[in-house]
Amino acid sequence: MNRWLQLFTRIHIHPVFWIVIAAAIMTARFYELLFLFIIVFFHELGHAVAAMYYNWRIKQIFLLPFGGALELDEYGNRPMKEEFIVTIAGPLQHIWMVALAFFLYQINILSFKDYSLFLEYNFMILIFNGLPILPLDGGKLMSLALSYFYPFQQAFKKGILFSSFFLCVYSLAILLLSPFHISGWVIIVFLIHSLYYDWKNRTFLFMRFLIEKSTHDKYTYKKVKTLRVQAKESIQQVVSRFYRGMYHTIIVFDNGKEIGTIPETQILKRYFENQSHTTGIKDLIYYR
Repeated sequence: MNRWLQLFTRIHIHPVFWIVIAAAIMTARFYELLFLFIIVFFHELGHAVAAMYYNWRIKQIFLLPFGGALELDEYGNRPMKEEFIVTIAGPLQHIWMVALAFFLYQINILSFKDYSLFLEYNFMILIFNGLPILPLDGGKLMSLALSYFYPFQQAFKKGILFSSFFLCVYSLAILLLSPFHISGWVIIVFLIHSLYYDWKNRTFLFMRFLIEKSTHDKYTYKKVKTLRVQAKESIQQVVSRFYRGMYHTIIVFDNGKEIGTIPETQILKRYFENQSHTTGIKDLIYYR
């Protein structure tokens, strides 16, 4: 089967969306649900097509009421440019959808009421996905920006922290403005669960980041970053300073004097070879 056709076999409706569908059935709002489904479908398809273009490993595509969740077998080692394009590929779909809706309205296929409703849902999903809360698109862009300035571990923790703060702000807004909005609270519960799951699995995610990084060499990356470390630092402390999307050259200093240079691949090899995470980086120079 063509890999582009296989993409559609990975699309699933998330349980949260089924709850919204049930609510639409109880309130007889089928037309609105159809619009919502179309917008969410093409939004998420934009992410998936961009990921397929860059040969990312896609596991599943979940459709949610506010966008979707693209489950990938990638752990922070793709070029940041690719991650940026895959992230914005979803929101970009709203441009042509709005343009198409306007055209259909102009030729009287869509009524003014339907056109207005379609626009409302488009902007609602677009704006909501722009919130800086993981795993929303705005949260992913925030995480990507943090990854530019901070190592993987720090960027991940700050991303969870900032997401939690903005989620509290969003929850407070729902409480004050629309306290009986069932779908809003369902989405909040989903976001809380998602952040909790990521935080709970932070060690696993970091290990997967390092494992995948260990399979790459210097020529895989376009950027090389030099890390200056002290001889007394452990291997664990050094790898915790690794950035995503970069290859690292580690310069070791002892009492202010440079005593050696170690490539990233050598450190990761020793890190997984004997799991000597507390070994001093100075010993690794002698190990070579």
